[in-house]
Amino acid sequence: MNISFHLNGNPVEVETTADRRLVDILREDFSLLDTRSGCYAGRCGTCGIFFNGHLVYSCLIAAFAAQNAKVLTLEGIIDRPLFQDITAGFKRANYQPCRSCYQSKLLSLYALFEESPVPDRFAIEKALLGRECKCLDMSSFMQAVSLIIDETRSRADVRHSI
Repeated sequence: MNISFHLNGNPVEVETTADRRLVDILREDFSLLDTRSGCYAGRCGTCGIFFNGHLVYSCLIAAFAAQNAKVLTLEGIIDRPLFQDITAGFKRANYQPCRSCYQSKLLSLYALFEESPVPDRFAIEKALLGRECKCLDMSSFMQAVSLIIDETRSRADVRHSI
């Protein structure tokens, strides 16, 4: 089966079987190694991607469902200002998620800040649902989020003053 879709803004095509999962296609056929398979059940979040604009678990998406879809991975947002704000906030707060949850935390926050530049605690906690990990220290995480808000405001202030 031949599947065509947009991957990180570029049209791509892949020959695959219908029963393969999108997470495996992204890793094996496109070498996008930040998208990882963890549980294959949609619980851990290590396979998170944006699929047609929604944050989803790619381990739950069959290959055929990707036909004509728009797929955005962590690699596709690395150069975006919001991603830079998030990683800067993590760094300033000395917050380093473990390798197991790093991607899911980044993508969850990216989706959250795309929706609301200044989210409240309820929205932040809701964004983390299904993405919790043993490494999560909520106090450090909330400090990082506070610094991310500062980063996004600072960037917005600079943009408005130009």
